[in-house]
Amino acid sequence: IPASLINMGTSETGRPFVVLATPDGSDLVNQAVADRLAKAGWAAVSTDSSGLTTFGRGSRRVWLRVETSGVLTEITVEYVPDR
Repeated sequence: IPASLINMGTSETGRPFVVLATPDGSDLVNQAVADRLAKAGWAAVSTDSSGLTTFGRGSRRVWLRVETSGVLTEITVEYVPDR
């Protein structure tokens, strides 16, 4: 999935994040990102009603949200540090 970095930084809660944009549809993006995370050893832990999916690898967690915004699909990944 070709994507461009459109934002990065630290969230209001202090967690690092990146936002990427791609012209590909959200269904394709969700599947491609989940497949790549699985190949890297990350497993889907949960998905909430807003579409936020938590992936885990050991005690580490990342949050993934894929949303359509106009003609682009935005991919937001937020790292949740160990507690």
